[in-house]
Amino acid sequence: MTRRSGIAAVLLMMAASPALPAAPALDGEWQGKLVVDPNTSLTVRFTFTRASAGAYTAVLNSPDNPEVKDTPVSDVKWDGTSLSFSVPSLSGAYAGRFANGRISGEWSQPGGKLPLELAPWQKPTLSAEAARQYVGAWNGELALGPNKQRIVFRFQQQDGGLAGTLAIPDQGLVQPMTDVAVEDGVLSLRSLQGRLEFKGRLSGGRLAGRLKVPSPMVSPDGVDFTLQRGDYQPPPVPLKLDAAAWNAVKGRWSGTLLATNPQTGQQSELPVILRFERNDKGEVLAHIGSPAQGAQDTVVNDAALVDGRLTIRIDAWQASYAGTLSGNRISGDFTQAGQRRPLELTRMP
Repeated sequence: MTRRSGIAAVLLMMAASPALPAAPALDGEWQGKLVVDPNTSLTVRFTFTRASAGAYTAVLNSPDNPEVKDTPVSDVKWDGTSLSFSVPSLSGAYAGRFANGRISGEWSQPGGKLPLELAPWQKPTLSAEAARQYVGAWNGELALGPNKQRIVFRFQQQDGGLAGTLAIPDQGLVQPMTDVAVEDGVLSLRSLQGRLEFKGRLSGGRLAGRLKVPSPMVSPDGVDFTLQRGDYQPPPVPLKLDAAAWNAVKGRWSGTLLATNPQTGQQSELPVILRFERNDKGEVLAHIGSPAQGAQDTVVNDAALVDGRLTIRIDAWQASYAGTLSGNRISGDFTQAGQRRPLELTRMP
């Protein structure tokens, strides 16, 4: 065989052999779920960006937890097969391998490891016409043992799809929804940092489906739940305060409650706002809220001011407050679930 024919044979062999596939690009968003226990999961979404030199940077977001937003990711290593990185602010790290369009691996944090599979993610799109049939308020009644709780979904169109809030008006609670999507006629959403989930269909002017909520009185598989169109607001509760008491407490009062997490022992400060006002009928009403917990207008069910001592009762929170009024300051204790904590309130301008 001549040298020329030998080279030609090699070239023919190369042409006949399949080309090695290029390493898949990591650019874009990859999403997965960390399953903590049968009742708790957390959606995590990593956004990877490739720099001109070829190295990757990334940030972490969690649609279920607003506090995890644009969290920096460090030491991203990707060779087309293996991925690893760390998230220093969470003391977390990930290592996984790519196969069949997904990356399967483990998320590690102090205290243990959890399996985590990541897949490319794109926000589902919904036509304006399809979205309009969901826009507005929907309410339904959830039975929790002997108690009933009114739950409200409020939807609006946003960025080629739907966004919304979950409200429990009797508790003054309003929380953002995450992962709101409609696929094959099934509406799905999450709220309360991923602890509440709903999947259902629109039929006959109602939303009917399955609701999972963080309650020991509800099966981990959820309960049947139906919502009808319309908003809901708790009925007002007029307070029996005379003119002198009204003049002494009217307006807004703010303070800070020191709360302790029973699981971690970590303490946090919770702003509290108490508001006394009159409605169009001249009735005295009061509401209390904790903005950091998404509770804004919880009804105060009873209030009294006797000999400078203010007492209030909040049935939705199963809580009470009692304090001594002195000018623009109330010094007292907030009691809930058998725990009594100091709370000083100051009249706001």
